[in-house]
Amino acid sequence: MQDISKTRKKKEAKSIEKLAGELAALSANELSKLPCDEIIVAEIKKLQALKQFSARRRQLKFLSKLLRNLEATPLFDHLEKNKKSHLKQDILFHQLEHLRNRILNEENEEEALEEVKEKYPELYLQRLKDLAHKYRWTRNKKYS
Repeated sequence: MQDISKTRKKKEAKSIEKLAGELAALSANELSKLPCDEIIVAEIKKLQALKQFSARRRQLKFLSKLLRNLEATPLFDHLEKNKKSHLKQDILFHQLEHLRNRILNEENEEEALEEVKEKYPELYLQRLKDLAHKYRWTRNKKYS
């Protein structure tokens, strides 16, 4: 498995920060239903109580740090189900974009196709290879 790039780490951290922002907007009743530790709920309540911008920002960053150390998927799922949040869809879309770019890059194509084969066995890999080749040959975005 390859190392995660610095850019990708930053994007993931930013998505966790957006999650923390959405969690801070929840009511007390909704906070009680969150699938997470009491520590996280307490930090969200601290964030909600702060009024000064710089203090809120620091607390938001701290909450994001705590969330990065946890498995955040249940929180994304909870927000998607109960608050119609699009954060999870955005993350999946960015992951697919990254995978597509790796397929289009000749050096990473085979490794990326193996990942596609594992994650999406129903896809026709030969068609993806053909489209990647056509894109590299013509640079026409319709093939990407």
